[in-house]
Amino acid sequence: MNPVDITTLVSAPASLDPDPALADWTPVIEFIRSGQSFVLTTHIHSDGDGLGSQSALAHALLALGKRVRIINPTPVEAVYTYLMEGLDSHSGSDAASAAALLPADADRAVVLDVSTRERTGALDPLFRERGLPQLVIDHHVSSEYSGALGYIFPRSGSTGEVIHPLLKALGVPLSPAISRSLYTAIYTDTGGFSNTATSGRNLDIAAACVSAGADPVWIHDRIHQQHPLGRLRLMGLMLENLTPLAGGLIHSSQVTLKMFADTGTGREHTEGFVSNGLKVAGSEISLLFTETGPSSCKVSLRSKGLYDVNALAGQFGGGGHRNASGLSLALPLAEARPLLENAAVALVTGSGNHR
Repeated sequence: MNPVDITTLVSAPASLDPDPALADWTPVIEFIRSGQSFVLTTHIHSDGDGLGSQSALAHALLALGKRVRIINPTPVEAVYTYLMEGLDSHSGSDAASAAALLPADADRAVVLDVSTRERTGALDPLFRERGLPQLVIDHHVSSEYSGALGYIFPRSGSTGEVIHPLLKALGVPLSPAISRSLYTAIYTDTGGFSNTATSGRNLDIAAACVSAGADPVWIHDRIHQQHPLGRLRLMGLMLENLTPLAGGLIHSSQVTLKMFADTGTGREHTEGFVSNGLKVAGSEISLLFTETGPSSCKVSLRSKGLYDVNALAGQFGGGGHRNASGLSLALPLAEARPLLENAAVALVTGSGNHR
């Protein structure tokens, strides 16, 4: 293969076709075929979609004879460690550790399921310092990436759904490991095929993954039924402060540092907690405030589809999807909670953002 002009590649326009299967994957194929040593990363506090997409692509690159190292900005949660089996996987939470993990011969970086550069922690500054060409594959409507080869499909239900046609374009078949990873990515970002991200397209991909070796019963058990007892106790404390707003259209709750200490848990044990607020009859929006420090907190937002929580999060510098978004605030929990709650109430009463 002739040498590839990386300057041209990284300036290629992002593919925004609503169906990734119809995209022109040629620039990505050239990017991959011409590289030898790949570093893959995803966002902080990575979830099933980011990790599953990462795992699937890593296995595909290995099948193509490439060298692959995974470096994530935060450790992989215990329930998802099966996705890293057989892979060279590490976490580098600061600049020094990330730099020590980056292979000297790395010539390509792939960023998966990430909408803003800061969501990769120390990895993005390191990639840019090393001058690594970057490929970004994502499905967030609020993606702010530029200066990279970007394949971003906001109408796709998960990044895993985008990876599947890429693998087909590369000629890499669905192995059991790839199938398990892709199924996990799609399953988790569709809320177990229960939210508005679910589509015939991602159900078809999930079915293909099952046919190729993914075990949906085992994956469900691993993700939902292998948690420490402390997590259930933490959830109980969270549910005790679940508060209805706007006549029950909104439900808001919080997890404090004291609650973590009392249950012997951490932030990694809160995944999925925000969805509990949508389980109440009549609820359309759920807010979860997680205290991360004396003057900082993270806010997770979910909706059933009627209201755009991505627009709501955008008012405070956050983003994500219409039905699932998040943000971080440099405010004490006691100040942040009423601020977001009031904005959410304004949204559903018609005095805030449009539906």
